[in-house]
Amino acid sequence: MRRIVIVSSAALLVLAAQAQNRNEKVAQQLHTNDQTLQGVLIDAGCQDRSLWNMTRPPEQQAAAIATSDNGTRGAQASQSHGISVDSQTIQAERADITPVENAETIARQSDPTCAIKANTRAYAVLLRGGRLLDLDEGGNTYATAAVQDSARGRDMLNGRGAGFKPLVTIVGWIQGDRVFADQVKLGK
Repeated sequence: MRRIVIVSSAALLVLAAQAQNRNEKVAQQLHTNDQTLQGVLIDAGCQDRSLWNMTRPPEQQAAAIATSDNGTRGAQASQSHGISVDSQTIQAERADITPVENAETIARQSDPTCAIKANTRAYAVLLRGGRLLDLDEGGNTYATAAVQDSARGRDMLNGRGAGFKPLVTIVGWIQGDRVFADQVKLGK
């Protein structure tokens, strides 16, 4: 019985070594296809992926709710589709609404021009020729680290700066419409 277990263990070790060698060969083949790509880093979750929209400068977004002196909007009476509401009712209904005014909350709102904001979780790179490539999971991790390491990224994440579209250099390989990144560096 012991001989069978020893032989089986040795066979498993040989199979594991062969599998590791195959994985290393595949990785070497992929890395021989590494390319250096340059483009603009954008939010991959952007709704409008038209070239026109992605090349526009980021928007400077204002607070979601404009405030008046008393902290609410629209204190005068209003009428809509046959319904009249007096100003006292409007005041009473809107008294519990907290206006969105702080910069951090504004920084976490999506940018319609695909700029990187604090809520960006997946990235894409817009190449100079207009081709758009999504980053793989590893590339998203590298891109997040690069954004957090940049001064503009820290300002944006801390609510002191607007969204931005930095120039980026990516080392990796392309498969379909995806880039498998080994390195992501923001331009200066």
